[in-house]
Amino acid sequence: MVKRLFHSMNTSDTSAVPAVFQCKVACVVDMRRTWWLEAFIGLGLVCQLTLALVPVGTLRPAVRFVSYGVSMALLALLPGKGRLHPAAKFAIVILAIVGLSMLHPTTNSLLAGAAQAALHLAILAPLFWVARLPVDVVQLRRVMLILWAFHTASCVAAIIQVSYPGLLPQNLTTAYGSDYAESMQFHNASGELVFRPMGLSDVPGAASVSGFYAVLFGLGALVRERAWWLRLPALLGIGAGFTTLYLSQVRSMVVMLLVCIIALNAALLWAGERARAATLSFVLVMLALISYTSALAVGGEVVSRRFESLFKADPNQVYYENRGHFISQTANELLPEYPLGAGLGRWGMMNQYFGDNSDPRRAMIWVEIQWTGWLLDGGVPLILAYTCAIAAALWAAWTTAIRFSQPPLRAWAAVVLAYNIGALAMTFNYPFFLSQGAMELWLLNAALYSARDHVRVRIFAQDETR
Repeated sequence: MVKRLFHSMNTSDTSAVPAVFQCKVACVVDMRRTWWLEAFIGLGLVCQLTLALVPVGTLRPAVRFVSYGVSMALLALLPGKGRLHPAAKFAIVILAIVGLSMLHPTTNSLLAGAAQAALHLAILAPLFWVARLPVDVVQLRRVMLILWAFHTASCVAAIIQVSYPGLLPQNLTTAYGSDYAESMQFHNASGELVFRPMGLSDVPGAASVSGFYAVLFGLGALVRERAWWLRLPALLGIGAGFTTLYLSQVRSMVVMLLVCIIALNAALLWAGERARAATLSFVLVMLALISYTSALAVGGEVVSRRFESLFKADPNQVYYENRGHFISQTANELLPEYPLGAGLGRWGMMNQYFGDNSDPRRAMIWVEIQWTGWLLDGGVPLILAYTCAIAAALWAAWTTAIRFSQPPLRAWAAVVLAYNIGALAMTFNYPFFLSQGAMELWLLNAALYSARDHVRVRIFAQDETR
């Protein structure tokens, strides 16, 4: 009977389950505690470290695909049926559209098309398999702190790479060619020629991603944690994140982080935490200014010139010259030609690794932003389906951040909300939703939703005992 009630709790509103049985079910959940989330996140970070430290050569694709393969394996093998995140129903639509795109007459090749479809599946899979795990707020916090610690360490490595070239081993990827590598070099404040910081990765400039996450997840620790031995590292990590962003010279990531910070503060204000929002804003401004000064001392004038260009010219013109023209090309050239998609395997790493571009009708199409990738993979229907999935994730995180009275859940929900908004902004910069970062995003959203249900069950149980 308890088993039937557990199934009911995970597939419908918990208010339909008597609180006396919810309490029993909560005990069953605690006994079924697993470390699947931590293990999966850890595996992805180990793979990234492997690429950063080990010259894997031609095995690079295999290392990159490990976490994707494990995600699909968990989808197939993890038992149970949990209450799915609202975005999951749109994920089913996405996968159906992608499956139909396999039949498109200009799909690059069977292998490239299947690989692209599998990539979509692997990235969306956490929306389904995380729901089968008994996730609570404690485990959600642990996962967020693991990600924060890794990306903070990556930022520290990035600063050392620019300050003291050669001190840390760097493994430069060969996937992008020598011309790309040369374009990602600059002279630091000491006049030495260095790469844009890689951090714990093998791609020049990729440390900007770690800088973004170190600040964002560090904000969660700063808002939520009370122990000084966590708050102090959070402050230092945020400072390191800002410094890394400046040294990486990726202006779009700085703008996106600003959008996330505004979203996080908006959630705090809406929840009535005005003093905390004001304090957080003051601390962030101070850290951003101090970090900018530090970045200039390490990176030299090239850093200041890079970011001053954001203000010397019209911001719209700056964006158009760097990324906006890809949106224009997608809307004005590709959309009329491919309203229902161009077939799978036409762009990105799946085309590079598995594609056959001998036929001009199925040849590679260059993609710089996510909207172009969505259009090619499934046309307007896929764009609408992904937009709805992102909207569902935003709504679920927003309602959790403003409606739940439990501070730990509300604080981490605000961070996930900011992460979602940042991810949406990233779609205008690069194909974020076909990356490992997107898989982590769906995982965190599913974990947050499961933790919300866990809190709701405990509230009902407490009300019943009063």
